[in-house]
Amino acid sequence: MSSPSDSSARARQAVGVSPESRARWLLQFVNSDLNGQDRHQVRVECAVFLGLDLHLHNSGGNPPASRLPPDVEVNQWHRQVKQGLRSLVQGGEWSADATVRVTLRLQGGRLCTRTQLSPQHIVDRFLVKAVETLTGAKGGIKKCSRDDCARLFITKTRQAYCSTTCRGTVNTRRYRQGHP
Repeated sequence: MSSPSDSSARARQAVGVSPESRARWLLQFVNSDLNGQDRHQVRVECAVFLGLDLHLHNSGGNPPASRLPPDVEVNQWHRQVKQGLRSLVQGGEWSADATVRVTLRLQGGRLCTRTQLSPQHIVDRFLVKAVETLTGAKGGIKKCSRDDCARLFITKTRQAYCSTTCRGTVNTRRYRQGHP
């Protein structure tokens, strides 16, 4: 077993195992600026997310770069998932090619899926995993109720806002409208 200080253990802890924790990691990955982060750690987390961590576990905790997805793929995944989520927020669809084609749509604040047969491309593996992760989150994924916020988040009970900042902003605006 590897120590918690190694990159593989940190990645497994960051990504998690439950559908909700994996969906939270995915949303955090998409909303992050990859330029300001430890690139090696991001690549390890992406490998763990894809389920490639079995061969990482045997590498002594700090896998060599040759066993990790290249930076160019991580950047492409980041960009494609971000575009897909942006399309959902704007009322559109997001598709990922695999053995099946899964199309997501936000309807009434909930994700809906449509599946079609399609050819598989190796590049789309991360996107398919992202789609599976987002649809598997039991808490549900919603768009923040604040008009000028376009973030998606994993809901907790009847949560309407992605953060306490958004909730506070809406409450402050409401108060100021009633007390000019």
